[in-house]
Amino acid sequence: MAIVTITSDLGKNNHIISLIKGALLHTEPKPVIIDISHEINSFDIIQAAFIVAQSWRAFPVGTIHIIVVNDLPEAHLDWLIMEREGHFFIMQNNGLSSLIFTDEHANVYTLPVFGDPFFILPTLLRNIMYQLSINKVLSEINDFKLTKEVVKRYKFQPISAGNRIRGSVLYIDSFDNVITNISKDLFESICNSRPFKIKMRSHLPLTEIYRNYSDAPLGEILCLFNSANLLEIAINMGKASTLFGLNPGEIIHIEFEEKN
Repeated sequence: MAIVTITSDLGKNNHIISLIKGALLHTEPKPVIIDISHEINSFDIIQAAFIVAQSWRAFPVGTIHIIVVNDLPEAHLDWLIMEREGHFFIMQNNGLSSLIFTDEHANVYTLPVFGDPFFILPTLLRNIMYQLSINKVLSEINDFKLTKEVVKRYKFQPISAGNRIRGSVLYIDSFDNVITNISKDLFESICNSRPFKIKMRSHLPLTEIYRNYSDAPLGEILCLFNSANLLEIAINMGKASTLFGLNPGEIIHIEFEEKN
């Protein structure tokens, strides 16, 4: 039985989601459909890429991941399909794939589209499911055309120099926690057990990393490395993003004490 995940910015009340699911359920064998999220901020492919990148490996090999988020005004963007570690990804050619995966794709294929590529999406996906049910080798499916014209986007990477790291806010989750692009590996490679200050805007610096949210007193701000091993700024039972006015793209500085 096929497993299909859907990630979109369509919202819970958009009928397009029902049309997509209905079309998928017309295929045999009928797939198990998992909603990762339909609450992606409108047109926010960076947020979509983060959520998909953090979740796709949790699903079994053979899962088909459909991402319906676009921020480009062109009406007729191609739809792409690619394979990654036995998983299949379907999305528009808007740079989203380069935000989910940091390295190059060996093979990316365009999908046959007749008419507006958004409004015919349910029919398109049903045809793809049918093709994949017969043959899961993309290069052997005649309707899929190999392409090298894949749009690329470049996300901001943290910079380290001397005793400093300069990163940015990557994502605000549903609890208003602030997730940065500073990884635990990068932090520890510079820190070497030295005291540090995490600075954001004009707020007092943070000087401690907690293991769990509950380790900080109720209502207190804290920093920890989350399940994705990314530095997160939170408040125990509070809303860090709202309190500190932090949004995606905001700069976060970390300064480490000079070595003696």
